[in-house]
Order: sequence, then structure tokens, then C-alpha cells
Amino acid sequence: MKKIFFAMLAFALLPAFPLSASEEAAKMHEVEWQSNFGGSGDDIFNSVTALSDGFVAVGRSSEDSFGNGDWEGVTGRGGHDAIIVRYDNDGKRILVSE
Repeated sequence: MKKIFFAMLAFALLPAFPLSASEEAAKMHEVEWQSNFGGSGDDIFNSVTALSDGFVAVGRSSEDSFGNGDWEGVTGRGGHDAIIVRYDNDGKRILVSE
């Protein structure tokens, strides 16, 4: 009974809170662009850093990722290789390095 009462009370109080605050928070976190990256194996970004003219993502890829997908024509060195991918502010890939 207490759980049902608490849920009803919480629901009844919802209109009392201003919705504009949550709308503003959501607006600040809108996705401007998104991009998938990788091959058929594991591709993991450990860090993403914003630059004045874009972003740099650093991580690692497994050897079975190379030679396919975004790694077409690139041969890995075996095991897991460090990777660097740079994007401009519009999300266009401008550098891929292993």
C-alpha cells in the first residue's frame, strides 16, 4: 500500500515542477552529429578530445578489424593496435591512423 501511495503522490506532484528546466537541459545535450567507426572486430575509443576545429578520438582495434569496414586497405600490426581518428566539427573523418 505504501508503494502505491508514494507512486500516486509522485505522479500528482509532477505538474508542479517547471518543464522548461528539463527542456533546456535536453536542448543543451542535442546530438549535432554521430558517426560509427570500425571493422568486424573490436574497435574501442578510450578518449575523445575536442579541438577548436574538430575532435580527436584515441583507442584500439583488434587485428580482425583491419582490412574491412572503415579499415579497408589498412593492415594492422597484430593483436590490438592503437588507433587515432580525427573528425572536423561537422563529423567528417579527416584522419585515420593506426
